[in-house]
Amino acid sequence: MSDPHKLAYHALAKALARLPGEVVPSRAMSQAVGARLQPLVARAVVNDLGKTKVSGWAGQEAEGRAVILKGGAVMIVRERRGAGLIRVLDRGRHLGDPGVFQGPGANRKFGTTSRTKSGKVRQVRAVKGKKWNGYTDPQGTWTDALQLMRAAAPAAVQEHVAAGLADKIREVVTGG
Repeated sequence: MSDPHKLAYHALAKALARLPGEVVPSRAMSQAVGARLQPLVARAVVNDLGKTKVSGWAGQEAEGRAVILKGGAVMIVRERRGAGLIRVLDRGRHLGDPGVFQGPGANRKFGTTSRTKSGKVRQVRAVKGKKWNGYTDPQGTWTDALQLMRAAAPAAVQEHVAAGLADKIREVVTGG
């Protein structure tokens, strides 16, 4: 007659050999990892500005949102309402030279002041000038957020995979 302990160990070894194939990223695991990485976008904004809201951007907060893709992959994207704000914080705005104000005789075609033959300013139809609010220096905020997420992602994934492995091992050992 065979040793019952030997049979139990053999069954355990077979069950443990199947274990890597059974532990696949679940949607819940991916959502937990995404929830842990999401706040890092706001942290990058706070590191650059000291707050997540910016004056002149009513109702928009710079936040990230986790999107779960096929196969359990997690992608952190800019929150829709704050996407423009994060883009401006990352790359800046109006970085080109605004030029000089041309005055009342500004030519519609070239933007220069029109003059008569004698050199006086020509009377032309008024042109509404483009409003100039200045420029915003690039802060590299989204780049900073990506670096924070790249640093934190392996630990977050490892924690949740380890928890999944522990559950599967417990299930195999207890038989249920």
